[in-house]
Amino acid sequence: MFCSNCGNKLNGDTKFCEKCGKALSTNSNENVKVSKSGNSTLKALGLASIILGPITAIVLAFSTYWNTYNRRMSNPNFGRNSAQAHYIADNALTNALPILVLVFFGSVVLGIIFLVISRKNK
Repeated sequence: MFCSNCGNKLNGDTKFCEKCGKALSTNSNENVKVSKSGNSTLKALGLASIILGPITAIVLAFSTYWNTYNRRMSNPNFGRNSAQAHYIADNALTNALPILVLVFFGSVVLGIIFLVISRKNK
């Protein structure tokens, strides 16, 4: 059974939540609905993190490269040297790589954590 106010897991026939202190309903179905709702929210957050995080990292990588390349090619002082523009864009992408990796793997790990928590609260 779970608290309808904070979602804390409750032990036995307690009348008050140990975490938030709210008086508990005698209807156990109400508390179970809150628990299932919380689990579905965590599951949705987990899936969204796993799917959208890597997509965000890929879009950021592409936009970093493309923006740097276009700025170099449109600069009149730089000239129209495509090879050098690619080299500078590659360096910009290399400099942004730690952040992109953090976004990619951080979102996947966060998503897995949400999914594990949602399974444990069943």
